[in-house]
Amino acid sequence: MPAGALVCGDFNAPPDSAEFRQLLDATGLVDCWTLADTENRESSTLRKGSSRDIDIAGKIDHILVTPELADYVDAAAIDEQADGSDHKPVSAVLELPSE
Repeated sequence: MPAGALVCGDFNAPPDSAEFRQLLDATGLVDCWTLADTENRESSTLRKGSSRDIDIAGKIDHILVTPELADYVDAAAIDEQADGSDHKPVSAVLELPSE
């Protein structure tokens, strides 16, 4: 694993699932919502009623960082307004030091 990596995407697994926990344990990656927005850690990233082929509640789209970047995570958000997908867009803000 390179230092300073971001891993983002649709994992089809909520934060409290065994699969997601195993991924974090095996890689050392850290969930941005755990770092920046624990209140919304379980919020859904699926649009209600837009997908018939998946029956998962909660956040299944994640942004993960390596421990080297964890201190720089300033915010994580779900865009509730964007349209165009059965998933809501997610974002994270990292405040990297200037050199």
